[in-house]
Amino acid sequence: MGQKHNKDLYVEDQKTIAYRILSEAKSGNVNTVRALIDDIGFSSEWFPHYHYRKVFESARDEYIDSEKNDKSRYTVSGILSRIETGYRLNGFDAQADGLMNSWRDRIDSLQSMTLGSAMRSAASLKNQHVRDAAYQVADNMKERIRTSVDPALESTIIASELQGIARHGGQQMYSYRAELIKAAELQPISSGYPWIDDHILWNRFAGKGGWTPTTLTSVLFPSENGKTSLATAFSTKWVEMGLPCVFLSAEESRTNISIRFMNAYTGIRPDEIVRYVTMLAADEDHTINDEIEDALKIAQEYFFAYEISGEKVEMERLVRRHRTQFGATFPMLVMVDHIGAIDQGNSNWSRELEAAAKMLKVNLAEALNTSVIVFSQVPADMEEEFKLKNYTTRREARGSRGIRQWSDISIAGCRHNGVPMPSTSADAFQSASVIMQIKNRYRDDRRGRINWGCYNFDVNRGIIDYLITDDWQEQFSISGDKGDVL
Repeated sequence: MGQKHNKDLYVEDQKTIAYRILSEAKSGNVNTVRALIDDIGFSSEWFPHYHYRKVFESARDEYIDSEKNDKSRYTVSGILSRIETGYRLNGFDAQADGLMNSWRDRIDSLQSMTLGSAMRSAASLKNQHVRDAAYQVADNMKERIRTSVDPALESTIIASELQGIARHGGQQMYSYRAELIKAAELQPISSGYPWIDDHILWNRFAGKGGWTPTTLTSVLFPSENGKTSLATAFSTKWVEMGLPCVFLSAEESRTNISIRFMNAYTGIRPDEIVRYVTMLAADEDHTINDEIEDALKIAQEYFFAYEISGEKVEMERLVRRHRTQFGATFPMLVMVDHIGAIDQGNSNWSRELEAAAKMLKVNLAEALNTSVIVFSQVPADMEEEFKLKNYTTRREARGSRGIRQWSDISIAGCRHNGVPMPSTSADAFQSASVIMQIKNRYRDDRRGRINWGCYNFDVNRGIIDYLITDDWQEQFSISGDKGDVL
């Protein structure tokens, strides 16, 4: 009887959430859906019932689109349209008309209903999800250990699975052994630039390089030396693979970031993109540009640009929004431009920046299972060294040693000063970018110490494209000083 009671209870919890969302949506109210998505990261997997889950997923997508697109409104009709589309595409086409009529009747009757607390119901569903997943592992645990050729390893794997269930259910539990297992399981995703993967982002635990989930990478560039261009390059390569990127900028407007992305993705001049999109928005007659249309489609699905004030809570909510959208384990890249904007001027600047780096590592990268890249200014001595030599022997970001300490990987770079190398023409360096590694806690030194490279800059797309050279010794022969070590 107890099990039956619990089953009925969780059906009521699902109803409470779905009905509360639909009731508020009638007036465009997003309070409940915003709290579920942005504040607690409520997962659709916590709904056992398909139809209530479909309400939440439809409201979630409607809300995220309305937040991303200024011209898109959050409406109950939009939610119902998404529900119906889901029915017709997922085996309920014959029943779709009846199901939708039922939902419309229920919405009409919601005004006279007393609805419970959606947050309390969400907590119940989350806890039940954790229990069910843990029970499934526990039920098979004895047999797995009994039949394993290495019971100690199998026990460790089971512990890691349980730890993962707790983490994805909203809890954080750590042990040294579980953390080692987790590190070994994390698989990097290519940056889209093979040399950078192999020499800058190499991960010895995985045997390959790229952006690794739960890691923080700091990128140190002098002002006006291409920080945003590099962020755009990494974002474009990531999105081209069909993976979501959240771009948080305190320096550029969402419009400018979107235009940069479209330019990098298509190679079409920004003014042409603006003119085309303007005509599209005004519903004017125009020739369809397939390249721009493809870029618009992929940006809508996977590229999420936001202007931020630098408030830590705001940043967590935005990233959690899309972690909820794509699920707990789907690879996700987060760009933060720049760390100085997170300093609210409340205390010592160095301590504030260290706290910002810690927040990015712990709250965004680890807690939300994302790969975070944060951009930073450089101190004066590093900037001067870059100008003279196109490389640096310095190691710290501007303002705080805590930035490098909390970073798993630190990258530095600059615009090349144009001084030619002996074996390469001078023209190749007039619009080149230097990228070098100054820290990688996952580096395998047995692979060699090549950690400096010079990339051509594609002025049409506004991003780096191909490696010119990684022969630092050649560069050193021109501008280096005795004692300089990279």
